[in-house]
Amino acid sequence: MITHFKSYLQLARLDKPAGWLLLMWPCWFAVILGSDDYSINYYFLFLFALGSICLRGAGCVVNDIIDRKIDAQVERTKNRPLASGALNVRQALALLFVLLLGGLFVFVQLNSQAKILSLCAAGLAVVYPFVKRFFGYPQLFLGIVFNSGALIAWAQTSWGITNSAWLLYAGCVFWTIAYDTIYGHMDKKDDVKIGVRSSSISFGKGNRIVIIMCYAAFYALVATSAQLVKFPSAWFLCTPTLMHTMYIALKVDFNDAEDCMEKFKDNAFITGFLYFASLYISKILG
Repeated sequence: MITHFKSYLQLARLDKPAGWLLLMWPCWFAVILGSDDYSINYYFLFLFALGSICLRGAGCVVNDIIDRKIDAQVERTKNRPLASGALNVRQALALLFVLLLGGLFVFVQLNSQAKILSLCAAGLAVVYPFVKRFFGYPQLFLGIVFNSGALIAWAQTSWGITNSAWLLYAGCVFWTIAYDTIYGHMDKKDDVKIGVRSSSISFGKGNRIVIIMCYAAFYALVATSAQLVKFPSAWFLCTPTLMHTMYIALKVDFNDAEDCMEKFKDNAFITGFLYFASLYISKILG
């Protein structure tokens, strides 16, 4: 029973919070910037945190069901519950049902525009596991899907998608390309061997400069989004986070899987928090 419980946690990646944090931060950025006044709806922060945990877990289950044969051939993923046989597809579907119930709890509390965006995002999320089989830059598609929560949260907070919302969304897409390209280097050798596409492979020797440019675009677009909603101090307050991401881009060792994982986690635990704190303070200062 305990072994099965651990396997379920691993299948939904509940033992690895970095993934759902990276899904949550864009939603939280949108809650901060999307409101029309200086108040912050803390219930929305809770709602999108819960939704991030449930839907990221559901996405991992779907991805592992589809990729279970590929995962069994990759060193880093061969011990995942479905790839190793610790759980079967029927058990995975049961867990998926539970996670989707949690997502449904969040969904029914959204306004109509946010619901429509959520359904569109869900459809794209189902497509993602297949994209890396034929598209050389799946991290771009992941960014488009993974950060849709920014638009959903903005719609929920302000009942409208503005230019500021699109700028925030675009910035977060660049962020995902950066950190997931770093993440992809852990599987690069196996991906080449089995024919899976990745921007870590496609960017070739230009990996570091592309990651630097993506982090810079993330900073510029988020700060511009904040400025458009009359929080110009974000340009200054977000600077330490820009410096942190530049440090990640310049120091990451693409040939060291452990270092790539550490730098990837830095995005979830440090970069995301610093940006949220910067935007929060910007909102308070006005």
